[in-house]
Amino acid sequence: MSLSMKLFGYTLFAARLPSLIISIISMIVLYDLIKKITKNKNIALIGLAILAISPWHILQSMWCWDCNMFPHFLLFAIDILYNAILKNKRIMIYISMVFFGITLYCYGVAIYFVPLFLIIQAVYLLKEKKIKPLDVIISIIIFLVLSLPIILTFAINALKIDIDLKIFNITIPYYKNLGRTTDMLLFSSNIPLQLLKNILYLLSTIILQNDDVIWNTTKIFGTIYHITTVFSILGIILYINKKGKNSIDNKLFIIYIWLIISIITGILVNETTVNRLNSIWYVLIIFASIGIYEVYIKIKEVNSKKLNIFKYLYIVAIIVIYLSLFISYIVYFYTVQKHQIETSKFFSDEVYQKIVENEGMELIKGYDILE
Repeated sequence: MSLSMKLFGYTLFAARLPSLIISIISMIVLYDLIKKITKNKNIALIGLAILAISPWHILQSMWCWDCNMFPHFLLFAIDILYNAILKNKRIMIYISMVFFGITLYCYGVAIYFVPLFLIIQAVYLLKEKKIKPLDVIISIIIFLVLSLPIILTFAINALKIDIDLKIFNITIPYYKNLGRTTDMLLFSSNIPLQLLKNILYLLSTIILQNDDVIWNTTKIFGTIYHITTVFSILGIILYINKKGKNSIDNKLFIIYIWLIISIITGILVNETTVNRLNSIWYVLIIFASIGIYEVYIKIKEVNSKKLNIFKYLYIVAIIVIYLSLFISYIVYFYTVQKHQIETSKFFSDEVYQKIVENEGMELIKGYDILE
């Protein structure tokens, strides 16, 4: 954002431009990942279409918030890693580690998700002989070199080590009143009770796609539309059933682990919200696209020619439902939701105007940030 503001000044356009660019790139990357994993262009197009009209993706593409970068860079990292394994290119594995390292700086919950994800993937890929032990060692080194400052920051604050570290010109501070170490399950005063609460919040956020935060989502439309969750569940069940109840397609292992660790992360974060659970929305869209396609195949496999008309009715129904939801959401977004956000008193137009007028520094002059 600092670069775009340097080019275009203190404007809303400059602030939102980076989020928009990254969001557009993510659409291309998601299409590539689905196409490579499923080897089916139609499934990839379905996933791309759902993503393009999803309220979550539309909102975060214009909302300048740091946490929104995490799911994008996670998607980039997973896509590069998958392509590396698919094409047997070791250099791409190392490049993916760069992106996995960057994710830790995108959002705090990445510290739970990314290391666990990488450990499981490393064990699986070694077992399947897709990578060599040397690849794992080099990957660990690259990841740690990039992420060491943020890992140390989490460590000294989580363990309450009251020291300030410095690596060359990188400062690693201790915060006496850091909230991010208290809103995690492992640091709760009553872990069993908090665990139960976290599970309930997780289920509510995934199934209802709502966290009662008006600038995150809406009860009516959710994050990726409620019908998408239904197809996500169908996609998970039908694809496992298709490959055999006791087996998971090797090509899909990476996204099943993605889903499972997203759920684990949602449990570890106290009273999770849509943005704290933002690692899950891409993978749910992937499974939804598989679900929509697999239902179509099931209908198509019906031998009776009379019943075959249902496959066309099914396609029309899907298009009409999603288009209706998208149009309704856009109208809702620019009317009701816009008004709710503007009157929420959470955002300050006065502060924004001061920044636009290049008076931002005057606002905080003499203010002790530590207080």
